[in-house]
Amino acid sequence: GPSARLRTDRASGIKDDVVRSMGKLDRAVEVGPRLGIKVSQVFHEYDTLTFNADIGWDVAGAHKGMVVAPSLTYFTPLNRGVALAFSVNAEYGNSKFAHYYYSVNPAQSAASGLREFSAGSGFTKVGVTAIGGIDLDGDLLNGGFAVIAGGGYARMLGDAADSPVTADRGSPNQWFGAVGIGYTF
Repeated sequence: GPSARLRTDRASGIKDDVVRSMGKLDRAVEVGPRLGIKVSQVFHEYDTLTFNADIGWDVAGAHKGMVVAPSLTYFTPLNRGVALAFSVNAEYGNSKFAHYYYSVNPAQSAASGLREFSAGSGFTKVGVTAIGGIDLDGDLLNGGFAVIAGGGYARMLGDAADSPVTADRGSPNQWFGAVGIGYTF
């Protein structure tokens, strides 16, 4: 099926003064196919194992490159009212993508004080995510409200980790967490 992503990295809300001095980046709109395969009943009757790969080309003219984002997800209900999903994911960017987000050109170096850096294609990150949901009436099958919580960790790799933007001003370790309420019709 189709896949689309709006990438706003360094387009607004840049908190670091040194990185902000390099200038804002344009927003990228990555469009392409999503390829996948799902295997049901891996360990029991209700679980699934899914492999997906989103392939996107920037159609907005920001990085003008290509990104491939593969993932492997295992989903299982623990009982009638609780379900968990675990995912391993990665991101690969071609040279145009890597250059746009991770290189530091001479003008950016002069403005920021960061060393010049030329990034090349390769895997930019790998990560793991866990998401769980608890249906508030104890039955995932009948719809209604649920509490959802998740978290994850990603590690920047290769030139994405070695870039002065990451190595000198940021961190190759990226953490996130979220809690929310969902409603299923």
